[in-house]
Amino acid sequence: MSTIPLSDEENYAIFTESYGKSMRGLGRDQQLQVLKRLYKTIDSDAPQHYIYETVEGCDELEVIRAGGSLRVYCRLVMGVPHGNKTYNVLFVFYVDNHSYRTEDLERFDERAEERLVNLTDLSTVDDVDKYLEEHDAKQAEFLKERLH
Repeated sequence: MSTIPLSDEENYAIFTESYGKSMRGLGRDQQLQVLKRLYKTIDSDAPQHYIYETVEGCDELEVIRAGGSLRVYCRLVMGVPHGNKTYNVLFVFYVDNHSYRTEDLERFDERAEERLVNLTDLSTVDDVDKYLEEHDAKQAEFLKERLH
């Protein structure tokens, strides 16, 4: 039996420095839970289904759940560039055990909004390709390699 993709869009993730710092604060099992969830999200034909909730009091920040208590704070931008929907991009800002500080989330929300505007302002596939390269965007295969 063959599968039929829901879209032709390619999924990418851009990991921020704060994501790396927050991952270093987790144990190995927790890190693997996060990587597995991010892999499933980026490997999916419908990555938006992995968004658990938006953050109360924030305009752009979204949450992906990993395991029982881990939260990945991110922003998924679907269908860029506008008019030639080629890419979905997940900006990953931070991971924690659901014990965040409000001021951190406000700062990540500002970054999410800034990145959303920057990415959605791009009008051609070439512009988005350049943006993805400049920001060291990764596809699902990158995460899959880290799981083994």
